[in-house]
Amino acid sequence: MNNWNPNKWIRDYSDAVKDFTFGDHDPASHLPFNAFKFYPLYFKLWMDKIYSAIKIIESKKISQKKILANLSNYGSIKYIFYTLVNMGAYFNYDKEKAKTIFDFFIKYMLWISKDKNLFNEKSCVLRTKEEISRIILKLKVAGEKEKANISKLSGILAMYNHALYNDYSTEYGYFNEGPYKYKNHSLLIKNYLDLFPKELWPKLKNFKFKKIMILVLYKDTRLKMRFVTTHILADKDYAKKLFKYLVLLNGKPATGLKIEKLIRQIAEKTGEIYLEAKGYNFEKTKLKFLEQQAYELRGLFNLAGLNWRPDKEMVKKIKDKRLKTGFIKMSYPKNKKEYEKYVGVAYLKKIYNL
Repeated sequence: MNNWNPNKWIRDYSDAVKDFTFGDHDPASHLPFNAFKFYPLYFKLWMDKIYSAIKIIESKKISQKKILANLSNYGSIKYIFYTLVNMGAYFNYDKEKAKTIFDFFIKYMLWISKDKNLFNEKSCVLRTKEEISRIILKLKVAGEKEKANISKLSGILAMYNHALYNDYSTEYGYFNEGPYKYKNHSLLIKNYLDLFPKELWPKLKNFKFKKIMILVLYKDTRLKMRFVTTHILADKDYAKKLFKYLVLLNGKPATGLKIEKLIRQIAEKTGEIYLEAKGYNFEKTKLKFLEQQAYELRGLFNLAGLNWRPDKEMVKKIKDKRLKTGFIKMSYPKNKKEYEKYVGVAYLKKIYNL
């Protein structure tokens, strides 16, 4: 398969992360802090744990079907891959271990990507044209009230998801599929996959909706996305172009009063989580970040029979430590060589002997 060729996917990766790294994505603006100043404190241990899990899974010969059922979504894995490349380069992480990790995630992405363009920052295509045609038939025309409700629901779900998973594990709980072209329209599928992570937030109770999917068809609209799927770009206010929709709560259609009730429930839960996190001191904030990051890959660790929670050694590495300074550049590198070194492409080429 051509996309398995490191010459191709490393080149595609280099192109795909350029705008994301040096465009409108500023880690300093994200909460709870700039994670790329936090990663250097412990990330080598994090990569060691991921490596151990992958080796166990491979030794057990766990099936493709089981891996697909347990690992995170495509958007989440792409961002995890981005952090692994960046920090692998930073630590000059062991070549053979790194190759084992990258090969595993590349293989996983190849399994689920339908267009086989693994790092295309403009779309996230996970369904066939036939599947999309069947979906379109199920959509309902949106009146003004429905448009307002969809806008409110999308907004409050995004806030809730950031509260649950912070700004760096965002794609685990919420990622977009598409845009899928249909005539002159664009279909976007918004997936909210784990809205009740009681292992992270024990206070979450009586919230019966684990998954929500919002399918929206925008009339006469062209959309594209950044490397991460939650960054949607359009040349106009596409929300006003909402034409048809479908909201699925745990896989079942919902309309009208049920959606309005859901908006109120999620707003209440969002406030609860934000208030709890606001009361954390810096040490507890760091610990919660580790938990959120580990939860995102708990399926991987469960398959390997490992405890997904942060190891004691990892916790010890961050204890009473300040964020590392001087690690992030916001100005674009002067040339290709400097760019490839900064984003980890040079490191990838070394690993794959290119």
